[in-house]
Amino acid sequence: MLPGRTGDVMDVDAGVPVTVIGGYLGAGKTTLVNSLLRQAAGRRLAVLVNDFGDLSIDADLIEGADDQVLQLAGGCVCCTIGSDLVAALAELRERFPDVDQVLLEASGVAMPGAVASTVTLISGLRRAAVVVVVAADRLPGLLADSYLSDTIERQLAAADLLIVGHASDCDASAMVRLRERLTRINARAPVIAADHGRVPIDLVLEPRLNTIANDSRGLAPRPIGPANAPFASLTLTASGPVDADALCQALHAPDLGIERAKGVLFCLDGALRVVHVLGRDCRLERSANPPRSAYGDLVIIGLRERLDEARLLRSLAGFQITGRRYL
Repeated sequence: MLPGRTGDVMDVDAGVPVTVIGGYLGAGKTTLVNSLLRQAAGRRLAVLVNDFGDLSIDADLIEGADDQVLQLAGGCVCCTIGSDLVAALAELRERFPDVDQVLLEASGVAMPGAVASTVTLISGLRRAAVVVVVAADRLPGLLADSYLSDTIERQLAAADLLIVGHASDCDASAMVRLRERLTRINARAPVIAADHGRVPIDLVLEPRLNTIANDSRGLAPRPIGPANAPFASLTLTASGPVDADALCQALHAPDLGIERAKGVLFCLDGALRVVHVLGRDCRLERSANPPRSAYGDLVIIGLRERLDEARLLRSLAGFQITGRRYL
């Protein structure tokens, strides 16, 4: 008898399906979420954010905000998780009982398989799939990094579907090698190449990718462990307008040990901008969403053994920026 049919041991159709979207820092998870929201076409999606910083929902998708909940187009919503995933899932189920699907964007350093197991603790929710996004141009270097390779491989191994972003940055032979490497780590997960998160929504939300139903039976639910332990994070708060271009240049210094930086800041020209820093790359985008503090915040993420907090604060002393421990 197929899983989920009447009379089976477990009815996997009971409850609202939750799709966990994982992947390392800067892989393209938020880009995928925005793409899925644009394809909702009547589906009522709830987005839960389990990340160090704020999720950058595309401004034209936001219709309003109420009590830390973003009201999105088409009856969709976006909520933050905070420090207690189980409580956030239970609250979401209670506040929005009519949602069709939940998209849970895991932290870039979290283990998405453990996050998916936590979903089974909540009555009325069920694990649909674990989708892991990887950046084609960065994955080989991450797997070769002695500090990061274990985290990356564990994330990949938990996936029911692997989405390779930045695919156009790789030639055909590089993509073949990348697929072969991913298959060695996780032979059961299909690998899909995509750019800008353009993946058919039905493929990502489909609750029976491969053997998900079979894999979910017999797994004991467990709370999330200290998945973020190898990483440190620092929240920087601006006390005045910031020269965003100069700030990006300062954050590029390799001796600071920064893996990822993102935030919303008021700039010297009066504009509000989202700052994304990933390794040696920096992107500035106009933002319609105000920051949490008066002039903005920036979240810095790095490996504990590499992130030099004292050097970082000294290098940013001229930007009217102060730091406070975040994790």
